[in-house]
Amino acid sequence: MSTTLMSSSNAQSRYVSESQRRIDALSSALSRMQTTTLESKRCCEQLTKRARQLDSLTSPASDASALLSKAGHNIASTITLMKDAREKFDTMADCEPSINTLHKGVKVLKENLEEDKKKQHVKQARAYRNIKDAMSEHGNELLAETDVYAAADSMEILRDAFNYFLERRSWKSALTALGGLERVHKMGVVAMCDLIEHHLEHAGVAVKPKRTQVDL
Repeated sequence: MSTTLMSSSNAQSRYVSESQRRIDALSSALSRMQTTTLESKRCCEQLTKRARQLDSLTSPASDASALLSKAGHNIASTITLMKDAREKFDTMADCEPSINTLHKGVKVLKENLEEDKKKQHVKQARAYRNIKDAMSEHGNELLAETDVYAAADSMEILRDAFNYFLERRSWKSALTALGGLERVHKMGVVAMCDLIEHHLEHAGVAVKPKRTQVDL
């Protein structure tokens, strides 16, 4: 009987010690979990703080990048505008030679034909001559049909350039450019008018009266 009691007591004691050991192990694990949790919380707080610091650094960089991109677009637009303006400023120099050729050619043509009239080299009815023939006879540079077309094209280009600077009158050099373009364009208009007037004066009667039986 005593042996049985002792055996039962020993078994109970082993059970209690095993339970206590497990309790101690669980307490130790819980303690480690608490420590790990606190460490993880501290790491998370540090990461949050660093993320905020990084955001404070990257936000100005992003803003600066956007400003730089905008500035790049503005520079590209300005370069395009300057290139266009440069071409318009060069318009007068590009178009003036063709206008001068027309102006001088018409002037020489009128002088030569008036001289032919005075000398009576030809009859009055045949006083009008072809532009090319008249100028070739006097050894001057020929005023070809292409020269007249080139001058007409130049006058249209001058007109467009004049309107361009007229819309940008606030530019400091716009008034100077407008004055030069107007001068060259007026010279072309005068030359064209003289050429047309010369053709009309020497073309003869445009409509002839029809002879009827009564007139006979």
